[in-house]
Amino acid sequence: MFDLANDAFEKPHAVVLYYGLLFHSPIAPQISSVTPWHVGAHDSFSGIAFALTSRHTRAMSDSPDFSGDPKRSIPAIDTWLPQTQCTRCGYPRCRDYATAIHRGEAGINRCPPGGNTTINGLAKLLQQKVVPLDPECGLHEPRVLAVIIESQCIGCKLCIQACPVDAIIGRAKRMHTVLPELCTGCELCLPVCPVDCIDLVNDSIHQTTSTARWPEYAQNDVRQAHQNTVLRLRRLQTIARQRAQKRKSKAVSQRARIRAEIRAAVERDKQRRKAK
Repeated sequence: MFDLANDAFEKPHAVVLYYGLLFHSPIAPQISSVTPWHVGAHDSFSGIAFALTSRHTRAMSDSPDFSGDPKRSIPAIDTWLPQTQCTRCGYPRCRDYATAIHRGEAGINRCPPGGNTTINGLAKLLQQKVVPLDPECGLHEPRVLAVIIESQCIGCKLCIQACPVDAIIGRAKRMHTVLPELCTGCELCLPVCPVDCIDLVNDSIHQTTSTARWPEYAQNDVRQAHQNTVLRLRRLQTIARQRAQKRKSKAVSQRARIRAEIRAAVERDKQRRKAK
């Protein structure tokens, strides 16, 4: 299911939550196939989880402010989006949609997960007229969670690559698992699954309070989803830079090898001429 060596320092929030699900969370029975490896790792995993939590917290220090900025800035607009990263608004990220609203390029009624709460909040923030949810973007529906039918999973990793908040863990050709605490119900993993082994179930995990903006999304969950998205994008950018550097180094090495072969061929020709 989860490869500590490969995934721990790439997805620290997922590691810590996975640890909690296995050993401390009341939803632990939902996680199947707990092998002796997991049980044996309990003691050492505590220290790892603590270290990764500290690293994760430091990475969040430069994240946008979610305290409800009264100004009409992009971060302030972004706080009125539930951060599902579902792309139903027509933009790849909630932050991109907020940017489009800020620039006057998109209406305030294109977020189905946020529904009327988002529309009313943005209308008040931006002093605009309240308008109905754009049906082109879909309907506001109860929150759902993705669940992988593990017996049918082939380990293709396509769902992992599609998940915008790193809520799915697993290795290539091994069973994958959705971390329900991190899942935003964006449904982006469904169309990429080649064996149709992902179901949607009603969300019974996330709990909100009477003071929450949305009945389906607690503010802590919204903040966590945003931060996970930021971390994922940073990780992908780092991987892209490393791959580009590797390709560059490989090209340089190849050119050096070709030059060396040419010099060697020239030297052999000189030696052959001298021998005559």
